[in-house]
Amino acid sequence: MLHPSQYFTEDQVKKERDFIQASLKERSEHLREAESRPPVPKPPRICKTAADKRNYREEFLAGVNWPAKLSEATEEEYALEAREKQLLSVLDRCNDLSSDLTREQRANLKEEILGYNFPSAATKHHDRPTMLHRDGLIDMVRSRLAEIRKNMPMLVRSAQAYLDELKNVPTEAEIFAARQRENQIEELVR
Repeated sequence: MLHPSQYFTEDQVKKERDFIQASLKERSEHLREAESRPPVPKPPRICKTAADKRNYREEFLAGVNWPAKLSEATEEEYALEAREKQLLSVLDRCNDLSSDLTREQRANLKEEILGYNFPSAATKHHDRPTMLHRDGLIDMVRSRLAEIRKNMPMLVRSAQAYLDELKNVPTEAEIFAARQRENQIEELVR
């Protein structure tokens, strides 16, 4: 039973709910605005020597390859969508009473796909034990899909920033040409 100090008046509940909704609305507007803005490109790095150019190139290539990560996430997303459709079709087959599956097979498949509830160890001896849920295959697939879709805008922006910076990374030919110029200057100075 609740203690009297835990009761709230209707006005207090309404104020709290309005505050939470306003803060959520403000955050979602901020996120929408951030997603719509194009990424700010890094200013090109100025390398004066061939060694600086070589270091910059190696540093850049040793970093995270965002387009590859985006590609992997997209592939995983499509694979999970296909897996979800497959699980739903198996579930439809289980719900069809005219299928060739026995009642026990249908129950086992449904339990594996949808998950099941079980009493918690602490309350299983009570008349009404607290029930816990074991996620089924469809729950796992959907949660991973939600994770991927949540991270997708960040991956897209990072991949675009990576490709924009890649334009400024010196090529092997540019590094070689800079090294030749340095060698020519050294020979003139000798």
